[in-house]
Amino acid sequence: MPRNDRPVARAATARLRSVALVLVLLLGTFGPAGPAAAHDVLLATDPTDGATLDEAPTQIMLTFSADQIDVGTAVRVVDAAGQDHADGAPRVDGPTVVQPLTPLAPGTYEVVWRSVSSDGHTLDGAFGFEVAGAAEQPPAEPTPEVTTAAPTEPVTGPTADPTPEPTTTDAPADAGTADGGGGPALPLVLGALGLGVVGAAVALLVRRRRS
Repeated sequence: MPRNDRPVARAATARLRSVALVLVLLLGTFGPAGPAAAHDVLLATDPTDGATLDEAPTQIMLTFSADQIDVGTAVRVVDAAGQDHADGAPRVDGPTVVQPLTPLAPGTYEVVWRSVSSDGHTLDGAFGFEVAGAAEQPPAEPTPEVTTAAPTEPVTGPTADPTPEPTTTDAPADAGTADGGGGPALPLVLGALGLGVVGAAVALLVRRRRS
């Protein structure tokens, strides 16, 4: 290389070194993105994964690390029979997604969700929870069976009168009575007494004449 070209080469090399140094500084300042620039992540769920609840929830809430885009968001809450209990569309409010629910019966449920992060990246996942059944009630005591007697059929046909009327026999009108009441026996008695008195008087008179 001619001697007059050496200063030009040296200048070009110095400029390349300067550009390289600037690139190194830029890479050091704007290096690989840290956690703050990563995709959004799901931070919490309500109910939590694997929770057993005494009362059925009325909604599902998902909380992300950044605001979500209300495009393509979906939440399904499926029971053991495969029935979806999501009530309408989910509501996106900043970093939270809320899904209303229909009334849940005791049992296990799986939540399958999908959301779109602030950078347009699609997020999805699933978790489960259980709704406990009602407290067992003691068995009810059996109620005694009440039996009713069959109605008796009325007795048909002639039946004896339970209280028969006393029967009276009419005495003959001319029959006498033992107590000397008025009747045919009274004149006979008086006649007999009269004959007795007359006989006694006659006997007395006969005795006196003989004496």
